[in-house]
Amino acid sequence: MKRRLFIKSLIVLPSAAYALPHFFSQNLNKKITGIERPELKGDNFKLLPEAAFAFIKMREEAKKKNIDIYSLSSYRSFEHQKKIWNRKFVKYQSKSLSNSEIIEKITEFSAIPGTSRHHWGTDLDIIDKNYPITGDELIEKNYLSGGKYEKMKRWLDNNANKYGFFEVYTNDKQRSGFEFEPWHFSYQPLAKDILKTYLKIDLVELFRQHPIQGSNLFDSSFLNNYTKDFVLGINKSLI
Repeated sequence: MKRRLFIKSLIVLPSAAYALPHFFSQNLNKKITGIERPELKGDNFKLLPEAAFAFIKMREEAKKKNIDIYSLSSYRSFEHQKKIWNRKFVKYQSKSLSNSEIIEKITEFSAIPGTSRHHWGTDLDIIDKNYPITGDELIEKNYLSGGKYEKMKRWLDNNANKYGFFEVYTNDKQRSGFEFEPWHFSYQPLAKDILKTYLKIDLVELFRQHPIQGSNLFDSSFLNNYTKDFVLGINKSLI
């Protein structure tokens, strides 16, 4: 997988207009980048209303198979993602890594604030609550053969698409960008259109107005390559 080197060619961004849900009709760019919060629904999770309804239906169906799907993380604001980013940045700074090395290390699993799909209200990270785990639940081995979430993951592989949910960062060896995340699912019927609109946002201006650790390196070339390799390095069903 092409993980660490950004492709140097620039991405061509779409120019057509796309339909979006009504709850993104005001301050569109600020909501898609997590600066402002859209209308969200859910108990112990927060998703856009249509996605929340679909998740509840999927969760209820899974319970019939004694699988208790639970969201550890769903909607995140820009500020929430910024805290995650800056905390990791400071941690790697203490190991004497350069800023570019730090950014490469963080983006193995964490998106740059303003670019995370968790800002959209369509994505969540899930576990099977029937099997509590001490330590980090969101690690690959927990979802694979012999892991505590293996049964849930197998059920999701066979059923999640019926409810509109697709694994985002698949184990496809040809996929670029973030590492394999068997816990991260996205509600496709909304996320596809949101992605198309997100691609037209001026990220250089975003980070000028909302700087984060290392954002002095985020020029247009860097951000276009990051978009191509990471934001679009996803399950093709979501593009």
